[in-house]
Amino acid sequence: MVVYCFECWTENQYHESNCRNCGARLFSISEESFVDKLISALHHPEPTTPLRAAFILGQRQEKQAVKPLLELAKTCTDPYILSAVVNALGQIGDTSAIETLEQLLATSFLNVRLEIIQALRSIGGHRSREILQQCQTSNNEKIRVKAHLALLQIP
Repeated sequence: MVVYCFECWTENQYHESNCRNCGARLFSISEESFVDKLISALHHPEPTTPLRAAFILGQRQEKQAVKPLLELAKTCTDPYILSAVVNALGQIGDTSAIETLEQLLATSFLNVRLEIIQALRSIGGHRSREILQQCQTSNNEKIRVKAHLALLQIP
């Protein structure tokens, strides 16, 4: 059985008590809060863990996760993790995410761009509305339709 180190995410064998890479104790109870553990899990090498962490952070609307989520959004190349991060940012609803979401809208995967439209709808406000209006002139029909529907629902 594989056990990941909570400090450096190195794979270790279950029978080992310390991480072979950094020496941290593998089975010690961390003093970190649940939210801090979720934020740390955004960088876990097992690919479904960051998805779950982003999902939970969004469901809990954890404002302290906005900055780490934005940092991950700027560097992530996995379209599924990026989509989960964008979804979480939309659920949290912090307007500080709008600039990064706008940048991703111009360069990201289609599934992520569609998720960004939903996030902007959830965040709302004047700037989100402006970006969604610009999306209505996209070359992609899915983007145009989703943006139109989002504008009808924006708070």
